[in-house]
Amino acid sequence: MNNNQVKLPGSAPKNFFGAAIPLLLLLTLVIGGAGYLVFYFQKKSITEHIHKELMTVADLKVSQIVNWRAERRGDAVMAGKDSFLARAVEHWLQDGAPVDENRSRILRRLNTLQQTNRYHNIFIIDPEQIVRLSSRPNNEAVGDLSLGLAREVLKSGDTVFSPLQRMKSGPDSNIFLDLLTLLTVTDGTGGRIAGVMLFRIDPALFLYPLIQSWPTTSNTAETLLIKRNGGDVVYLNELRFRKNAALNLRFPATERQL
Repeated sequence: MNNNQVKLPGSAPKNFFGAAIPLLLLLTLVIGGAGYLVFYFQKKSITEHIHKELMTVADLKVSQIVNWRAERRGDAVMAGKDSFLARAVEHWLQDGAPVDENRSRILRRLNTLQQTNRYHNIFIIDPEQIVRLSSRPNNEAVGDLSLGLAREVLKSGDTVFSPLQRMKSGPDSNIFLDLLTLLTVTDGTGGRIAGVMLFRIDPALFLYPLIQSWPTTSNTAETLLIKRNGGDVVYLNELRFRKNAALNLRFPATERQL
């Protein structure tokens, strides 16, 4: 009787599965590595695309805000060089600031400027830093900060913006931005200072919507206007997902998640 084993057709060698397992493991590693590389490069490409998009939007926002500031400043300088208004204010102050027709004419001019440029209020401050008139007859306070800026404008002749500021305490109080320029009488003898014009701007009318608008459809994107105040980061504009954040919300600048 032949003791040799007979191999049946289709039967595999004993070491077939032993040799196949390393090959399967190697194939799995190759597929997994290829998948990871595809994921890595896709993630990198998407991240770079989003980063470029964010930088483009940031540059756009900066340009828009700079242009808005330049327009407001140009309007204020032009109004401050209105000699007819400046002479009327000068003569009215010289007469003792009476309640007369000259005062009414000045107020009509201020009201026209306010409505045309959508200012919240316009104040006339005399050379002694006393508030003499406002386009809104509501006894609204100018505030110590802006009176200090008026003093600087009278000395330097510059046109300046105040910081964003709340005129009274409380989270629901309005935030304003003041713009101050000289009111000058220009004639053949040179310019004379009649006072300071203070233009009070409500950022909720244009600036905040400009900052918050996003050029594409997005469920989460928003623009933040911030400043560093000591050791804190202070948010200057209203946020998309948090109310009353402007000038109220702040975090330590050392917080890594910022």
